Amino acid sequence: MDEDPIIYSLLVSKSAEARSLDVDLMVDLNVSLRKANLPSHKLIRIISNLIDNALDELANNQSLENNRIKINSDVVGEQIKIVVHNNYSVIPKGLQKQIFKLGFSTKHGNKEDRGFGLYITQKIIKRYGGSIEILSNSKVGTKLIIKLPKSSE
Repeated sequence: MDEDPIIYSLLVSKSAEARSLDVDLMVDLNVSLRKANLPSHKLIRIISNLIDNALDELANNQSLENNRIKINSDVVGEQIKIVVHNNYSVIPKGLQKQIFKLGFSTKHGNKEDRGFGLYITQKIIKRYGGSIEILSNSKVGTKLIIKLPKSSE
């Protein structure tokens, strides 16, 4: 999991939530997420939102077997790379830039309560000098790839 107790608690909580939805949450962190150069509460918001979105997608597709979300982290040069990957959901090319716009949502229900998560996530990542990109196709599912500057500590 992660050496930071707050991040560890988040991942344990999200793992339990995933199990209740018959989703396997696999965590393989080669570097602590706290090595990213941003405050813990901002990192928690990013990770929580990305896991929640992946869980929502997989929960809406219960007909699939082996629903899986993978989270991994690595150091790449002077950056921490975090990947949140679900093995099912595909985001069409035409929507990949739109999903980061304020108010945009692919989810059903009250649209007034939707479309904030990825907008805020991207805003936080950019504010701290990072980037987020999407790799999404029928062979891999969807990967959200975050790169954040590495902390000097």
